[in-house]
Amino acid sequence: MKKAGRGSVNRSPYSKKGLSSDARVIVALLKGPQPQSRDQLCKNAKVSRATFYAIRPVLQNSGIMKETDKGYVLWSFNPLEAAVEDALNRLIGRGYLIYAEDVANEIGKPWSEIEPTVYAVVKKLGLEMRTVNGKMMIQGLETRKRSYRSV
Repeated sequence: MKKAGRGSVNRSPYSKKGLSSDARVIVALLKGPQPQSRDQLCKNAKVSRATFYAIRPVLQNSGIMKETDKGYVLWSFNPLEAAVEDALNRLIGRGYLIYAEDVANEIGKPWSEIEPTVYAVVKKLGLEMRTVNGKMMIQGLETRKRSYRSV
């Protein structure tokens, strides 16, 4: 006979089958583009606006999520990284060889300020930085260019 006041094991809080709503928002930001608008984030996380507004203060106060002028991002979001990636995609779309100065000019910042970020983005995209005739050049664009245009 079961003791009074005890729930069955099937109703245990440890037997949840899905993620909580705050975890779904974090996963949506990890998997999707950053920043995301409120509506886009709610759709990707499969949470209602009311639920989003209930969990937003918790995520923001704990430093997990930040609100920018373009939407919501995770604490690890680097706006310079996004700018470098956008600049590289624009330069790849033009179809020319890309030198380090081209990326700096496209972003509007000096090379010394963006150099570590460019190296990180180039590595993330599966490209290489090489020195050719004393100039830094980004290589591996032939295959990337084809996939960029097909998207």
